[in-house]
Amino acid sequence: MKRENLYEFSQLVKKHRMESNLSLQEVANLCDVKITASYISRLELGERENPTFKICMALCKALNIDLREVFRAFEAEDIYDKAIKREIIKKLVNKDEEIARIPVAKEYVNEVLEGFYEQVFGEGKEKNHDDF
Repeated sequence: MKRENLYEFSQLVKKHRMESNLSLQEVANLCDVKITASYISRLELGERENPTFKICMALCKALNIDLREVFRAFEAEDIYDKAIKREIIKKLVNKDEEIARIPVAKEYVNEVLEGFYEQVFGEGKEKNHDDF
């Protein structure tokens, strides 16, 4: 994990904690894993490196941090986007993967996804849908 990405994540945690007006101890109490206020403080200060995925997710859940923000902090937003696309496609084709292999259906799904991204994320950036 790059140090600058960890810093971005730690600042994200601190920002959400402060916006929620929660103390370090209150956040620790909200986490569903054993974590101390001291650990969170050291993380926010950049003194604690390489938190586990489980701790990252516990902090996100406790502070209602959108996972897209987390993936963006770790410069892995494309991974998040691909996972979301796969889940959307599963829902659109009712988990019938054979439909997704039909060129006409694949084209339709791509059109629907473009509209979905524009509506939900308000982004006009180009997306590649060939990864499903």
